[in-house]
Amino acid sequence: MDLEKAIMKRFLRKLVNLNIWGGRHTEVRNLQKSLPDHLRGTKEHKNAIKELINLGFLNVKPSTGEMHVSLNSHKQKKFLNFCRKKKNEFPENPLGKRKNETKKEDNRRGFWIF
Repeated sequence: MDLEKAIMKRFLRKLVNLNIWGGRHTEVRNLQKSLPDHLRGTKEHKNAIKELINLGFLNVKPSTGEMHVSLNSHKQKKFLNFCRKKKNEFPENPLGKRKNETKKEDNRRGFWIF
């Protein structure tokens, strides 16, 4: 369940960054691009989209044979609160990111290591 919530947050963040509100919509495939390769098309990914639709955060529009989604502007405060939940509620590494993502300086070469 924690993985699904992390995926839902990532989808909402991507739609907000792309400014996909109301009448402007995008395919579900474009949301999949925000996930790592090993999570694309999985059961958790599909359940996360269904849950966002059930919560009313996403509007659905069937278009050109594909399902298109956009953010529901009437639920803006609710999903912003959903996205701002404490980090302690989820595992530290739910999407398979590197555990140490802070920048460290390599003094020998002057490069930044992520």
